[in-house]
Amino acid sequence: RVAPGFSKPALRSSVTSGLVTAVAAPVTAAVLATVAVAIEPDIWWIALLVVVVGAVVGILGSVSLWRRLREEVEEPAEALRFAVARMAAGEPGLPTNVDHGALAPLAAALDSAELAISRRTGRLERQAEWGEASAMIIEALEFAQDETEAFDVASRALALADSDRPVEMLASTGQNQRLVLVAEHSDRGGWGCPVDSAENCLALRRGQVVVTDSSLALNACPRLRENPGGACSAVCMPVGGAGRSIGVRTAVGPDRVPPDLEYVDRLTAIARQVGNRVDSLRALEQSREEAATDGLTGLSLRRVLESQLEQMLERGVERAKRIGQIALDENGFAKPSTQQAIQNDASELGLLNSDRLEVGLVIETP
Repeated sequence: RVAPGFSKPALRSSVTSGLVTAVAAPVTAAVLATVAVAIEPDIWWIALLVVVVGAVVGILGSVSLWRRLREEVEEPAEALRFAVARMAAGEPGLPTNVDHGALAPLAAALDSAELAISRRTGRLERQAEWGEASAMIIEALEFAQDETEAFDVASRALALADSDRPVEMLASTGQNQRLVLVAEHSDRGGWGCPVDSAENCLALRRGQVVVTDSSLALNACPRLRENPGGACSAVCMPVGGAGRSIGVRTAVGPDRVPPDLEYVDRLTAIARQVGNRVDSLRALEQSREEAATDGLTGLSLRRVLESQLEQMLERGVERAKRIGQIALDENGFAKPSTQQAIQNDASELGLLNSDRLEVGLVIETP
């Protein structure tokens, strides 16, 4: 099968005209010369001249046919052969440069297919590279022992997603629910998003990615108009794990040039990875705190105090410092009445019915 638009009639006409000229001219000349000699023998030299002229015309027709075939078939076919060989070797992208002749439509179709293959190959290569980068980000986050280290990994990961767009991450830290800057592009930095709470962020309220073509649009986030760089496009997405949002990631770019889907997917992947790690770190910290403190009073448990005291004593010996301890022992601490005890749950009742509560205050002198 040939590509749509392949000019069979043009090629057939070119070959036919060349063959007619190359074959018919000398044959016609020979027939005319034979007839002329038969009619008038004395004009044989004229007949010979006609035959010579016919032979010359035939030769010229053959040369013309050869040149026409070379220009319209042989050279384009050679270019197409090299193009197919490049595609077979996995190196598409170069045009065939065949823009004339009967094979030009076929070359155009091949160029179009070659360009499509080149784009798809490039996309697959970028996806493979990002897959490797994504695996490195996951491993780096596993090394993070606290939120600060996780956010540092996020800053470096943002540079892998795109080297040109300023991007930053806002998150709530500790008991403070206000959004603060915790990570930004390691090279380009952030753009200074002024959002300070989840209620003021559309992406967090919706729980989905929000792409803005222009900050001047009527339905654009009002905070984008405060961009120091002027009008811009933007993408904002929630960051979280286990169904809980911990912050928002936002990136800006040139006005009316929104980020492509590939970049949005990369940011989404980073947001999910960082969100999951931070969420697991917070859950681990909460479980450690619950295991080390009393649920009713919030005071450290005795074993924790003893462990901390031992560590302080060891540091004091190493640094040749004196360590002092003040212990307050109050009997009958917070004994509830029967009515109060009934209002408390079992854990509170067990604590409040204890005979005494020892409170240790440890002071480490400088």
